[in-house]
Amino acid sequence: MRLLSRTIFREIFVSALLGIVLITFLLFLRGAGQLFEFLVRNSSSWRELLYLFSLVFPQALPFAIPAGTLVGTLLTLSRMSADGEITAMRAAGVPGRRVAPPIVTFGLLATLVAGGCSLWLTPWSIRERLRVQNELISSQLTAEIQPRVFEEQFPNKILYVSDVVTGATTRWRRIFVADVTPPEKQAPSGSNAERGELPLISLASESVSVPDVAENRIQLALRNYYTYTPGKDPTSYGITLA
Repeated sequence: MRLLSRTIFREIFVSALLGIVLITFLLFLRGAGQLFEFLVRNSSSWRELLYLFSLVFPQALPFAIPAGTLVGTLLTLSRMSADGEITAMRAAGVPGRRVAPPIVTFGLLATLVAGGCSLWLTPWSIRERLRVQNELISSQLTAEIQPRVFEEQFPNKILYVSDVVTGATTRWRRIFVADVTPPEKQAPSGSNAERGELPLISLASESVSVPDVAENRIQLALRNYYTYTPGKDPTSYGITLA
């Protein structure tokens, strides 16, 4: 009887594996559409491309494993019935319930694997995919700054760059930054008591732009920059040289 159980288990495993592979591929094609759209808008290396595509597969396993198990079980029982193996078993005095233990065992194992994928692997793959995508977006953020255009995409900041030099490290030249944070939202400091309501202006001859992925922002290493702090009198500014 152990030989019969092992044979049935092996046939279910092979059929279920083929079903899981096919269903996973179909679900992958469905979920990869958004990824293709993202990759069209953002440049990435082939390693990052393969890694992002590999992260799509775990998200399909919680659906593919149960469906593949069902397909494998039905195919195995249909083949045994079509080949007359069920009839031969009964003629040899083997009850039909002997077929149930390997099927139940395989179903329980598939349930455990699908549960692990649903509770651990799939959430991890989603978090990892979002992390990689955010890194790609952040790495491209400095390159999206257009020269001689006022950029207002940053909170309470207006940025103007005369020239953008791309490369391994993006450099900006002749930078203008206006801090338009409302007075009630400004960080408290000793100088705020004398600061007026006009924007705080910063000028720099050059800067190195480094994306900060963790904080989703751009860090600027400014060179030869001046900060003009408005006073209560609109005609007076305090100048800070760094």
